[in-house]
Amino acid sequence: SRMAMYKKSEPVQQLDAFCSHAWRSPGFGKYLALLGIFRRMRLLQAVSIVLLIILFLDVYGYLPTFATYDSTFGDRNYSVSVGLWGCCLAPAAGLLHQFFTCPLKEPTIFLDQVCIHQVDADRKQRGIESLGGFLHRSKSMVVLWTPPYFTRLWCVFEIAAYVHIFGNHANLEFRPVFVEKMLVAMYICSWLAAIFVSVCTPLLSSQGRVFAAYFAAFTLGSFLFHINVQGPLEEQRQLDEQLARFACQSADCFMEEDRMLVEASIKFWYGNLDKFNMAVRKLLRKRMQDLVGPGSLSYTTALCHSAPIASAFTGFAAGYLRSEMDVLKAVSFLLHAVGAVTLVGPVFVYVQFFVADRYVRARENRKLEVCTNLALAMGVSLFLCTSFLTWLAACKWHIATNAGFTVWWCGVVFICYGRAPVGKVHPEPDVDNE
Repeated sequence: SRMAMYKKSEPVQQLDAFCSHAWRSPGFGKYLALLGIFRRMRLLQAVSIVLLIILFLDVYGYLPTFATYDSTFGDRNYSVSVGLWGCCLAPAAGLLHQFFTCPLKEPTIFLDQVCIHQVDADRKQRGIESLGGFLHRSKSMVVLWTPPYFTRLWCVFEIAAYVHIFGNHANLEFRPVFVEKMLVAMYICSWLAAIFVSVCTPLLSSQGRVFAAYFAAFTLGSFLFHINVQGPLEEQRQLDEQLARFACQSADCFMEEDRMLVEASIKFWYGNLDKFNMAVRKLLRKRMQDLVGPGSLSYTTALCHSAPIASAFTGFAAGYLRSEMDVLKAVSFLLHAVGAVTLVGPVFVYVQFFVADRYVRARENRKLEVCTNLALAMGVSLFLCTSFLTWLAACKWHIATNAGFTVWWCGVVFICYGRAPVGKVHPEPDVDNE
């Protein structure tokens, strides 16, 4: 199997990224992280295309509907037929497209387990000795952090070599794997909430029941998210501890002669090991909060992983358009739908990450842990449901009020995502060694 993996590599003149990772960690999480770096937009593209196709087919009656209900819009009552095709198929299409389809041009990545021969001992040694050449030919270095990472001496050596080669021009991307796990959990929980809302809304007649359905959907999604991110959040705390007491002398190395080689190289580049240890702490730890907290999320990332929320609107939009709604009201509803997808969805992701980062903890008392997570989920849901349904009521009342809510939500998005996330780490001038 190792030989088969090596045959998947090929010679290139330039590498888009040098991937640095710890072999001890499971591969699937690192695979998710690489998908997030190089294929994230494909998720949003696939969901958008499938939703537009389903919307067209639904409006013209080519798809069967799930239920019909009466909805008051302005001064008129409309009979709206709703389908579930969008919320069931589009998010699944996004995942399938991201995981299994091949783009026209794949990025070129150095991955040691594939690009260095793992069977022939002589070729393996030559590959290890050529790491400096691979780094020199790489446009960036992607660190896929997992808990064992800073305990492995060769991982430390790769960072030291890359920063030494490029100095202030080093393009070092620090990507904790647990962030991608949290984003995947967010996507799946949003998908479940979208299905729940799409099923319950046409079956419930009163506005109070509709609010209860939205509240239950967001609470369910939030609660599942909090439960599933406890492990990744624990890894985040381990990262802070590792960087606070980082020392390359304590890193493990399988062969003692390799340790002598690595430490001699670091001493030659940085003067001594302690200076390198301080450089790593200064380079990474001071920026860790920006890299892994809610501030690390870009608007595009949040939009991609809240895409299932858009699928909940497809059936309702098709139902309103089939009911011969007048143009002004149709424009008002579409403005609300687009705003909810592009504004409320990303805010929902931001709030979830903010609450999880601040308050979600694994506790010894299991009942207390469940009750705390449920209370947090209900608090988040109450805020989002009240905000969202108030906007929906404004949408049905008057288009000018709807536009006012759109501007307000634009301001909220700017507050959440106005500060550009620090995804790339550049060494300070005093870290560079002449």
